[in-house]
Amino acid sequence: MDVTTAEFEAEVIERSKKTPVLVDFWAEWCAPCRMLGPVLEKLAAEPNAPFVLAKVDTDSNKELGARYQIRGIPAVKLFADGKVVAEFTGALPESSVREFLAKNLPSEADTLVSAGDFDAALAIEPGHPRALLGLARAAIEAGKLDEAGTHIAAINPRSDEAAEGQKLLEVMSLVQVGADAGGVDACRTAADANTDDIAARYNLACALVGSADYRGALEQFLQVVRQDKKWNDEAGRKAMLKVFNVIGIRSPLADEFRGELAMLL
Repeated sequence: MDVTTAEFEAEVIERSKKTPVLVDFWAEWCAPCRMLGPVLEKLAAEPNAPFVLAKVDTDSNKELGARYQIRGIPAVKLFADGKVVAEFTGALPESSVREFLAKNLPSEADTLVSAGDFDAALAIEPGHPRALLGLARAAIEAGKLDEAGTHIAAINPRSDEAAEGQKLLEVMSLVQVGADAGGVDACRTAADANTDDIAARYNLACALVGSADYRGALEQFLQVVRQDKKWNDEAGRKAMLKVFNVIGIRSPLADEFRGELAMLL
């Protein structure tokens, strides 16, 4: 499809959050562009092609050329999840373009993971780190901490997901506290019975982490800090940092409670 500056946000940025979009920045007068264009169109037209091809005429859409720092054409950029994840410049032969796509497009297992079908992804690609991480998260939410630990231990330590797995292990220690205290209902009853009982409130926060109620957990941990910043070696503050790591250190929820925590400290 031909895409203009006005259409780029919807047809490339937003669409790439569901399906990878390969963008060909070209111009009519560019001979190498006329060589590469048919190759890209051929690959995009193949059955079950895992990407959509978008063509941007740089003469008619100079703003896009400037935004993406196009200094030579043809320039090809692969968008996924709303951002550029790979690119090349020049008229590559078909074999090289296929190699580029094979290296940078999500595999069948990747697609299954994105759909939340972790078991199917592992059946195709045993040891897929994102699938193992997804199963670990699901196991934690189900209170199956031993199972979660097994999945985390199976993640390749050289993968990007290994660090995420370690963050989950830290959160699992909080979940275990909540589980040992009887779970959400029991912990809430204890905390409500004595609002000055910091330990009971901390246990409730940990139980809420186990049920994936991260806002509720952060509210309770914040109250622990409000009652006593130094309680149990600053356990409230440290627990909040662990939760931030799991929900996304720069997520809106983390930003909100980071500000609240900073005001208290």
